[in-house]
Amino acid sequence: MRLVLIGPGQVGRKTVEFLKNHLGSGLKIKGVLNSRGMRLDFRIHQDTLQWVQTGEKFLGEFRPVCTRALKAFPPGTVFVDTSVAEFSSEFYEAILASGHFLVLANKATLIQMPKGILKHPNLRAEATVGAGLPVLKTIRGLQLSEDVIQSIRGSFSGTLSYLFWAMGEGASFSEGLRMAMEKGYTEPDPRVDLGGVDAFRKVRILAEACGFEPVEFEELKLLNPQEQALPLNEFLESGLDRLGEFFSRKQQEALLENRVLRVIGETRPGYAGLRLEAVPRDSPLGSLKGAGNLFSIQSLMYDEELVVQGPGAGVLRTAAAVFEDVMDLVRLPQSSPEISLQARNQIEAFAPASIGNVAAGFDVLGLAIASLGDRVRLEIKESPGIEVVSIHGDDGRLPREAERNTAAIAASHVWKALGRREGLRLHLFKGLPLNSGLGSSGASAAAAAHAASSLGGGASEEVLLQACLLAEGEASGLHLDNAAASLLGGLIACLGVEPIRVLRLDCHSSLKLGLFIPKLEVPTKQARAVLPSTLDLKTAIRSLQNFSGCLEAFRSGDSTWFFEYGQDVLAGVHRLPLIHKAETLFPLAKEMGLGLSISGAGPAMFTLHYDGAFLQENLETLAAHWRKQGVEVRVSVQDIDFKGARLVS
Repeated sequence: MRLVLIGPGQVGRKTVEFLKNHLGSGLKIKGVLNSRGMRLDFRIHQDTLQWVQTGEKFLGEFRPVCTRALKAFPPGTVFVDTSVAEFSSEFYEAILASGHFLVLANKATLIQMPKGILKHPNLRAEATVGAGLPVLKTIRGLQLSEDVIQSIRGSFSGTLSYLFWAMGEGASFSEGLRMAMEKGYTEPDPRVDLGGVDAFRKVRILAEACGFEPVEFEELKLLNPQEQALPLNEFLESGLDRLGEFFSRKQQEALLENRVLRVIGETRPGYAGLRLEAVPRDSPLGSLKGAGNLFSIQSLMYDEELVVQGPGAGVLRTAAAVFEDVMDLVRLPQSSPEISLQARNQIEAFAPASIGNVAAGFDVLGLAIASLGDRVRLEIKESPGIEVVSIHGDDGRLPREAERNTAAIAASHVWKALGRREGLRLHLFKGLPLNSGLGSSGASAAAAAHAASSLGGGASEEVLLQACLLAEGEASGLHLDNAAASLLGGLIACLGVEPIRVLRLDCHSSLKLGLFIPKLEVPTKQARAVLPSTLDLKTAIRSLQNFSGCLEAFRSGDSTWFFEYGQDVLAGVHRLPLIHKAETLFPLAKEMGLGLSISGAGPAMFTLHYDGAFLQENLETLAAHWRKQGVEVRVSVQDIDFKGARLVS
């Protein structure tokens, strides 16, 4: 495997020390990049650990250096960034899009990259949070076990932890900072740590890893503009007085209450923040010593907080995390392009069903449903183009022509965006009935897009959404409420398609969905044809009120909001006559205290409640009534799917 090191400073050199025992056994350092240029075909001298140039040297601006680097190395090369420079994220996105692998210790770069990037199969970034502590790995493990992370709180800055601890042991602020710098606990410019910038980057990375999508940011700005503008040497010599006095005063005030000073980071759905707090000395946060970090994870599965704790700073620990990430990629069979085509020439993905509109959110809201969904298997073939080999579960009704099949359209778009020249064979396994109102075409598109991305080296979220939009355009029009929910999971809002804008919304994990799936069909195009072209003001206002009430139901987990505001006065009232005898269910549901709405274009219908047993009992009663009207219907209680499209083999 070929390695290219980006910005090889202290952490980069220490990483090479870890790697030296593996060099020569299929692992080779083939290049070094930094802001001054690029050197190719390096080898490491085992004794002195110095780079010895055997190839060419290129000097110039970093952008052409990046372009040259991508052309110089074949797919499957591992780019390792241990720098602290804020390079453009475009280069790193191009690395992944070109079929390379990327290991990051660079927080500044990671927070610039697109949403969902931490899910990219070719990216590793454990060293960006907690140095060598397994924080991101723990988050991934919880997510893979279908746990739902609700919040993360703790002390995320090893530098500031060490500084406060040293001051508590009697050192002055300047002495504590000097010792932290000598131990390698700070960034090259310690103002990045002292101002809270580095810690806040970690908060943002944790929010991205958990899928929280913060809309409220609380930053901690401890340095003034004058201190930021000083040359580093001048700041260290004469610019520490104000900050030292501030920290010393806060520390003394805290000690009077038997507390100690800590910089506390926290992220939860909708929020990412950093605060200076005085915490009890005998608390887990207060008892941290040295460069200690503490990450307290609150999740649905664990009654008590899950804690990851240990030293969270230092060159050695950060380099160890980078080394582990590199070796993790080395162990992957797809690390080599040659192996990839043999051992990983096929892949299978699943995408969940979805509820479009979600009552009052016509063409805007989408909600993923657990357990139900479609699967797509893709196989690489030598000749270009995509071939629909088989479709199971559609009774022969879906088109086999690739240009008309939603799954094939989505897979083809992603495959082309990744620059892949080979072709694909596609197998579609329909778990959802057609024209059912459960997002059948959206689930097929999302599964195919995710499979093509995973097989082809990883596409951005924007490319995946664009692929789903094109596919849905063939099936039922340019809307993303179903497909985006199937792709991303949870509750989403589609704010536009030109350009595409999709938001992940707060959604309480305790809510259960009650589904009615009648043996009827309502084609989406027919359901759209009955909608009025204009809307009166009174109906528009009522629709906005219902939309707001529905959002509160999902945010709070209180289903009484859905009972009161879960009516679709914009589209549902016009579509209800298309669903045989469905209007007879609404008075009965109201007596039970349940809100009832059409799922998407119908004929499926859904309700919402926090009590699954209550739902099941009342669903059966409503279904029995509908069956008496001559409608064959099945009911089920399902969770909300928070994972979205994922691989199953």
